[in-house]
Amino acid sequence: MNQFSFYNPKELDDRLKNLDAHHGGEGSVYNDHQHLAIKIFNAKEVNVARKERKVHKLIRQSTMVGYNEAMVPIEPVTVKGHFVGYTMKYVKDAVDLDRIAEKTFMGERDLKKNLRLMIKVAQAVEKIHNTGMIIGDFHPGQVLVSNDDIYFVDTDSWGWIGQSKELEPDLKCLPFYVDPRSRDFSCRDVVIKHYSKASDYYSLAVIAFNVLTGEHPFGGVYQIDTKMSKEMRARNQLSVLGNHDIKIMKGRTWETWMTDELKKAFLDIFERGKRYNIEVALSNQLMDLQYCKRHKGYYNSAYKNCPVCSFRFQNSRNALDTVHSFADNLFLSNSEIKKLYDYRTYLNKVGEVVRVNERGEEIRKSVKGFGKIETYFLEDERYVVKIRPLNILQKIGKTGNVENACYVHVYKEETEVEKIYVSNKATVRVYGNCLHYVEDKTHTLKKLTILNGDVKIVDVAKKQTDFEYVATSNSKYAIISKHQNGGIEIDIDGTCTVIRGQRPIIMKYDAISNMWIWVSKVSGKYNTIVFRKGRKVSETTDINYDTMNLQGSVFHRGTLCLASDGKMVSVMPYVATMPISKVITETMISIISKESQLELKQISENRSELYVLNADRNVYKFVM
Repeated sequence: MNQFSFYNPKELDDRLKNLDAHHGGEGSVYNDHQHLAIKIFNAKEVNVARKERKVHKLIRQSTMVGYNEAMVPIEPVTVKGHFVGYTMKYVKDAVDLDRIAEKTFMGERDLKKNLRLMIKVAQAVEKIHNTGMIIGDFHPGQVLVSNDDIYFVDTDSWGWIGQSKELEPDLKCLPFYVDPRSRDFSCRDVVIKHYSKASDYYSLAVIAFNVLTGEHPFGGVYQIDTKMSKEMRARNQLSVLGNHDIKIMKGRTWETWMTDELKKAFLDIFERGKRYNIEVALSNQLMDLQYCKRHKGYYNSAYKNCPVCSFRFQNSRNALDTVHSFADNLFLSNSEIKKLYDYRTYLNKVGEVVRVNERGEEIRKSVKGFGKIETYFLEDERYVVKIRPLNILQKIGKTGNVENACYVHVYKEETEVEKIYVSNKATVRVYGNCLHYVEDKTHTLKKLTILNGDVKIVDVAKKQTDFEYVATSNSKYAIISKHQNGGIEIDIDGTCTVIRGQRPIIMKYDAISNMWIWVSKVSGKYNTIVFRKGRKVSETTDINYDTMNLQGSVFHRGTLCLASDGKMVSVMPYVATMPISKVITETMISIISKESQLELKQISENRSELYVLNADRNVYKFVM
């Protein structure tokens, strides 16, 4: 009897209870952080008898073939003689290809390293096919990477070519990576008809493009139909490589290094209906790369000189900048507006505060907007926040300096649900469904939220002295204060960094990349620091913001977007090792001026909307 045959469920539970666990749809994987992982199936979610037959066949086959690149079953796990799961090799410090693609997008991965990785994956796919097997549900989460070695996981979902239905690949999928030929699009739900070698080759190409470029081949925004999903774009062969009027956030970054051979291979598979293993094109691409020491990046050897650094390429790139006509992009007209609060809230000419939807249509009006009262809406538009300065009688009744004091009223419709006294109205902020403010006497940052109609106020952070802060709707915060030993202390979610000799200008947060950006002045230069999880990931003094509006900027998808005359300037400061010509890109939008305030909102995974708030009180909207 093997060591994983248990007499009863309690005996198995005792074996697993001290192990780390990862719970998924089909079951749970436990590991001992040494050499072994144990997968236990959830009998309510999978056909355990079918899994047992596939696992036993895999065990027999792996003893003859030797799957070094796959975490195949080693031995079954049984309770009272009944199959419940299996053991497999444990891989230490592993990340999946999804995480690798994310690092590529953030500029944190070397292209050659990624190419070598994908060549290994492509070769492994061919080896798996040569043993008579099909992967089927093939997506980035199915391949782990550790010390540049690859390991396929979930091998119990694989199947055998030409075998009975019991031994076919599991008909499940991650829709963004599945071959559209494998799907039944007549069904409302995602239904897989079959898998094959051809569908594996398709998924391999999608994964490879994603890992090498940081972009999904059917990502971005299709301008003709901005709501078309990745799956429908794939079905209609509308990839980012073709000429289909598709906008992507960072532009076609692969143009400088991708060979014609590899581009043709991707287009063959994404847009011409062909299916084959792109391993040869990947290998040739690896040999065709040239490295530029100046901008510390790669380019195609077909270029005589590095196109990123050459003047000719710079001119041609600028010539390709998109010039937006703005007549059709007017979102709110200054003919209606007396004062702008944000891109969706304004005070009209008769003193009413108006809230609009994403199409600019009025959805809520507050008639109490006169005088010096400031009015803000929570994302739940039923709730309104009004900031009222103290009147003369109220000032007499208070002690100390009350010049900037106010009462903050929270209303549900017309009913007041909370009233708070704040000694400095400049500390009041509304983010999403949260109200933040500073309690002056205790130097405490507080947060008010409303859940099921109940108001809840909690302490976020406390300091010894006055401070500035930035808070977010997802409960992240950054506090900027003077450090007791001199300099400035930046507290990000409780992790503190002290910097000296700098005059702060902005601190902004990006929820998509979970990063913060700090810009300050030091010795006549701008210092740009990017933080992730409270720790520096890059710092540079090479970026000059003199012609741009830092106060009106927005940090979005790890990119600082700023207003300059006639254009939006996008700065990717986490790529600190690259020259400015690579770090900064420009989008020509003639209605933007240096005084414009920008707002960028994520609408879907690959779609964002840019709002331009101008000094003339016109608001414009662009799909990015």
